[in-house]
Amino acid sequence: MIHLIREKPPADKRSMKRPSPILERVAAGAALAIGFVIMASVFAPDLIQARPDRGSDWTEWPSTDPHEGLRDLGTIEDNAFRVTIYATPEGPRYSVYDRTTAELLRPLLTAEEVEQEFPELPVNGMDIGSGSMLMLAQPREWE
Repeated sequence: MIHLIREKPPADKRSMKRPSPILERVAAGAALAIGFVIMASVFAPDLIQARPDRGSDWTEWPSTDPHEGLRDLGTIEDNAFRVTIYATPEGPRYSVYDRTTAELLRPLLTAEEVEQEFPELPVNGMDIGSGSMLMLAQPREWE
């Protein structure tokens, strides 16, 4: 018995044609515009970069020093750490530095935070308000 295999009719070539190049460019441009709008809504510039009152000169930019404008009340040192005490409106704050590298480890901590993070520094137990002289030096005149 002989079976004849039927050939499939050729596909419609009109449906397989590419769209016009102009239509492709319009679709690509629209996709890029939509992507730009989505990205612009997700990412926001930093406030420092967006401030209109700042110039491009780096001297006009605000300082990143957390101690700027605070009064230095003194320093306590041991073998590993140097603790500088600053006066703030909320009370004294302690900045802990590595004594060998002078690197700021933690800025403006409360006494409780210092004892939690650096248990070898008993800042809470120190009596620095007893009225006795802490060092043999003339007090510094403040502006």
